[in-house]
Amino acid sequence: MYKAIECLEDWAARQHALETLNLMPREEFRRLKQTANSFRHRPGKHNPPPVPVALDEGRQMLGKLIQCAFAHDLAATKK
Repeated sequence: MYKAIECLEDWAARQHALETLNLMPREEFRRLKQTANSFRHRPGKHNPPPVPVALDEGRQMLGKLIQCAFAHDLAATKK
């Protein structure tokens, strides 16, 4: 999941730019990213958020984020 989030950030140019697009609430995006990042590292280095995203919820959130990014890109190319 974290790699997919990184790809979306690259598409948008950086994390802040992706958050600025308002594809999902900023707090939810950060909770998703922090949860995904916490599983990439050893315990104690990058801790999950107080309320981590469950795997199924994370998959749904990531799918919705990708869908919104594609829709945003499509709308931008039609202008």
